[in-house]
Order: sequence, then C-alpha cells, then structure tokens
Amino acid sequence: MAIGGAADGKADLDLVVVFNSQVVGESTSSGSDEKVSLRSPKAGVYTIEVAGYAVPAGSTAYDYRDLFFAPSLGELKADGGKRITLANGQSTQVTADVVVAGPAPEGRTFFGELSLVNQAGTSTGGGSVRIGKVIP
Repeated sequence: MAIGGAADGKADLDLVVVFNSQVVGESTSSGSDEKVSLRSPKAGVYTIEVAGYAVPAGSTAYDYRDLFFAPSLGELKADGGKRITLANGQSTQVTADVVVAGPAPEGRTFFGELSLVNQAGTSTGGGSVRIGKVIP
C-alpha cells in the first residue's frame, strides 16, 4: 500500500495497516509519501488508515495505491535468465515476456516488476510494467 501526491505539498500524512485490531504495518515519515509492504500476509480483512499528522490547509487530497504479488496471477520472464555484466554507471535494456492467468479483476490492473540482482543477490536496479490489456 502506498500514498503520495498530496494536494497540500506541506502535508504530513501517515499510513497504518490494521489486521484483527492490531497494527501490522505503518509508515510515519515526514511528508506525504508513505509505503507499507507486508510479506506473506494472513488471509482476512485489513483496514488501511491514512492519518493527517499535520495538514496546514486543513484537508488534502492524495493518491492511494495498493498492489499484491501472487504467482497464481502470472509471471514476468526476463531474457531467459541470461547473465548481464555492467560497469558502474552503465545501463541496459532487458526484454521480458508477460504471462498472465487471465484478465484482471474488475477495477484492478496487472503490474509486473523485475529486479536486477548482483551475484550476492542484492537488488541493484529494476523496472516495472503496467499491463493494460490481456489478449487471449
């Protein structure tokens, strides 16, 4: 879950995720861009709370986004797992195939993310793709 883009540029918003009356994630940095990630969340109903810690204008609009990753939705396959060697400051393009299990549920959008990792498994870069239409 993430919030950001507050209309009041001086607003400080906080993001809290509650499950079974307990806080299971929160982001309370200064500003209005907040993000909470939950690894292996339990099945059930979650409540997302956005709190105006400080909102000089009295109220503000903001953007909200939630997303989840699940192997059952599909996958993003990059260049067959080939090895890429880059020097500091270099960049490259990577080709990927998008495989989805079916159309996105009503009101939802598919989104895929790739990470470039080094030999130690540390993410050193990445990219994302929004999947606008699924063609059978």
